[in-house]
Amino acid sequence: MIASGDKTVLVINPNSSERCTEGIRVAAQAAAGKGIETVTVRMPAAPEYIVTPEDEAKAAELVTSYVEAALQDPGWRFRAVIVACYSDPGLEAVRALLPVPALGVRESTFILAHGLGWPYGVLTSEQEEEGEVREAAARCGLAAGLITVQGAGCSIAALDEQRPEAVAALRAAARRAVAEGARSLCLGCAAMAGLEGEIREEVGVPVFECVASAVQLASVYLHMAP
Repeated sequence: MIASGDKTVLVINPNSSERCTEGIRVAAQAAAGKGIETVTVRMPAAPEYIVTPEDEAKAAELVTSYVEAALQDPGWRFRAVIVACYSDPGLEAVRALLPVPALGVRESTFILAHGLGWPYGVLTSEQEEEGEVREAAARCGLAAGLITVQGAGCSIAALDEQRPEAVAALRAAARRAVAEGARSLCLGCAAMAGLEGEIREEVGVPVFECVASAVQLASVYLHMAP
């Protein structure tokens, strides 16, 4: 049973990286609205980063199993759940299980960027992710405004560690996206949490960091829910 007035959000990092999880935890709590608590967990048996389709399948399985088990706990108190990986692994399965909203960080950035009514772009770690990002936007019905997807050409690990060369590559990707007409940008990896300020300063357009986007959408729901 969820206590009346409880506003706690469960944030699930589908990978096993402790560093990435800490970045997600910090971003989530910073984005939470007044009176909202976030609890961030990782999947220790998952790959360190979600890179391949096999990684994504494994992560989806672990996230789903985690939520199934957590729901059996009498202490369950969460009013929303966030899957904090840009491929949203296990999101639909989790939604089918939960009595509360489940949000994916990728979908959340699309919703916020599209809501501005301007062309938007997505920054990813690798250009090879473009097809998947466009397909995901189409599934959400939000592909019309997605004008460009720009890969930084660096690994998720490099972004997570905020290596200078990775940050520089992400800045360059942002400049390309804006040059192609994007008037806002989505950061397409949870490992980019904490870099939104630098990208915003670089290109001067709104930047939607994915963890913060999902938490802020959850906060809106929780403030409007009974």
